[in-house]
Amino acid sequence: MTRAARHFDGSGRTLRRTSAASGAGRFMIGHLGSSLLLAESNSDLGDHVRLIGGSHGHVMVLASGVGSGGRAAGAAAEAAVRGMARHFVQVEPSYLARGEERDRMIERELGAAVDRCRRAIVDVARDDGGEPAGTTLTAALVLWPRLHLVHVGDNRCYLLRGGGVRRLTDDHVRRLPGTDGTRSGGVMLTSALGAGVRRPTIDHAVVELEADDTLVFCCKGMVAGLGGDDRRLADVARSGSAARSVDALVEAAHTACDPPEVTAVVARFRAAAPRTTSEARSGRRGAPSGPPRDRTDPTNPQPEASSRLRRPTRPC
Repeated sequence: MTRAARHFDGSGRTLRRTSAASGAGRFMIGHLGSSLLLAESNSDLGDHVRLIGGSHGHVMVLASGVGSGGRAAGAAAEAAVRGMARHFVQVEPSYLARGEERDRMIERELGAAVDRCRRAIVDVARDDGGEPAGTTLTAALVLWPRLHLVHVGDNRCYLLRGGGVRRLTDDHVRRLPGTDGTRSGGVMLTSALGAGVRRPTIDHAVVELEADDTLVFCCKGMVAGLGGDDRRLADVARSGSAARSVDALVEAAHTACDPPEVTAVVARFRAAAPRTTSEARSGRRGAPSGPPRDRTDPTNPQPEASSRLRRPTRPC
């Protein structure tokens, strides 16, 4: 499938059931494109000072803050998302290169961006003078048809294709012994950005996407809310549009377990929608979908990855 023969549909949502929720979940969905900021011209360009070209790719980022302080955890997740956004803006032109070296170049650049996020989070924690907080981070860059994934922590990314589901990330956790000596005492996070972790594990993966693939990014609380059942999560995520799917996911997790906060992102890559009669006459297609609005709801009462902060499993 060529670059022009696909349609991107992405949406994300955070649902906080109570005001006591930490607000540590952050996400971002974006489109990489070409733009020109006009400085001066004697041509009649109307009121436009920025000309926007077509989309070259898409980015998705999910961060879930960890630590005992809700505000500090949220600040760490915020710093990670902002850091990745800054990275994609600054290096986007180099991602359009061709050749065998591009995959290795992207892996190096993404790894460097994650390390810069880690250092920024450490600096923020030091300036605040409080207990070190940190965040998990899962970020995806799609340059059709390649998905480039970088991952730290216990968020998850799933690939839904046909009737199947495949997990693209590993959980960076360690199982704890129970009081009876068995390994049933829960799990602890072993890799994060900040929170005292000096050398976090950073996983990379490259996956070839196909038409009608769906990517699902979710925090560990959502996975626990759905009983750790990948098949169930995939079934819920197939609820029509990306916005409907992400709503169904967060509501299903709260109905089953009622965690204080869950965050999810859904991205679909459809075959291009057929042109309407008016579009066919004018030779144009409908405008591509733009990034979704922030869908945080704080008051509602209702490919193999390869390459470890410690905390108890989120309640659920």
